[in-house]
This record gives sequence, C-alpha cells and structure tokens, in this order.
Amino acid sequence: GNVPVSQECDPPCMGVSVAFDRTSLDVEPGQQALCNVQVRNTGAVVDRVLLDVLGDARSWATAEPPELSLLPGTSGTARVVFHPLRASSPPAGEVPFALRAMSQEDPEGSVIVEGAVTLAPFTDIRASLVPKTSHARRRGRHRLIVENRGNAGADLGLAAADEDNALEFKFQPELIT
Repeated sequence: GNVPVSQECDPPCMGVSVAFDRTSLDVEPGQQALCNVQVRNTGAVVDRVLLDVLGDARSWATAEPPELSLLPGTSGTARVVFHPLRASSPPAGEVPFALRAMSQEDPEGSVIVEGAVTLAPFTDIRASLVPKTSHARRRGRHRLIVENRGNAGADLGLAAADEDNALEFKFQPELIT
C-alpha cells in the first residue's frame, strides 16, 4: 500500500507509486512514440521495481529501463516506448495499455497504471492484373487482385486506361471495400 515514509512501521513500510507524464498519445505505424513515467519508492526500505507493459500493445511496447533501484522516498524516471510495425495488424485506432510496477520488496503491492495509445491509419494498396496481357478479337477477361496492406479499411473505385485509348474497360464490381 501507499504509506507515508514518516509513519512508524514494523516491519518497515513498503510501497511504490507511479505517474505518467501523459496517459494518451498517438503513434504512426513504423515510427515510435513514448511517454515518461515517474516511479517513487514510498516505502522505508531500498526497493527494486520491475516495469512491464500489459495489454494489447505489449508486443510492440517496452519499458526502458525494465527495472529501477530506488532508495526510500526517492523517485526514478523510466519511459514506455511504443514501436508498432507498419503492418495490417494491429488495426488503426485506440489501444489501451497498462504499465505494471512490481516491487521486489512487496510483490503484493504491485501498481498498475493505465493509458491509451492511438495508432494512426495508413493506406498501402497493391493491385495486380492476371493475366497481364491478352490477345482477343472482341473481349479479353482479366482478374484484378487488390490487396490492402494498410491498417484501416479502404473504399476503392476502379478505373483503367490504355495508352492508345483503343480499349474499353468494364469492372465488376466497380467499387470494392
């Protein structure tokens, strides 16, 4: 628990408090963003505090450093660094996370502080034509394979042109999501 240092304790008081400089931040996939964390030893004994990230952001977030050694009544600073890949997962939007600060002197007295990181959307549309060329008198059929490698949905209108302006194109459907 959080007990003031000035209070008499037997056995010695223990405890940790944690505060973020901001509990909400934005990050671009493929980039990184961070928030600072103040960790305070509110106990009366030297403590080693282990830090780890919990929640859906756990695989792309790290606590640096992962542990702090603190004298009684002192604080240390760490940071949570978010570094999501530029990939289709996780999807764009708000991702809740938590930072757990575990006291080695008082494992029962772990503190968990929550925040949220918002992943910005990005678009990465790839298209390929199968077959690439065809020879026909009246009509040639092709399949257009469209892949969304971004982290957000996309509504696409399809259009085509040829250099000689000799062909007519029809798409079925004309719009895809």
